[in-house]
Parts: sequence; C-alpha cells; structure tokens
Amino acid sequence: MEILAWLCGHSRQQAAELLDRLAMTGVLTAWQHDRDADEALWQLPHTGGRSIATLQPPIHR
Repeated sequence: MEILAWLCGHSRQQAAELLDRLAMTGVLTAWQHDRDADEALWQLPHTGGRSIATLQPPIHR
C-alpha cells in the first residue's frame, strides 16, 4: 500500500479513498488492504472474456 500510494503521489489515506471510488464506480469489483503484507489487492470486473481496455467508454448525454 505504501508503494502504491507513493507511485500515485498520494498519502495512504488518499490511495484508499481512490480505490474506494474505483470500486463504487465499477472499475474495480472489490479491493482490500492486506495489512500484514501491506499490499493492496483488487478484483477487476468480469468482462465476458474481453479486455477492459477494449470496452467502449459510456456515452453521457
């Protein structure tokens, strides 16, 4: 988590809030902080075999 926060240029609190927002918006299915290993673990949504990079962004009208 410390490295993730550092790479993002955030505090640990800000990195956790960012991961929370990504989960709330559906970019991540879930995430958790393994405090023993100090690792952030996350799960990406199932995209039916397609890479998330190939998905079209939503159209806002």
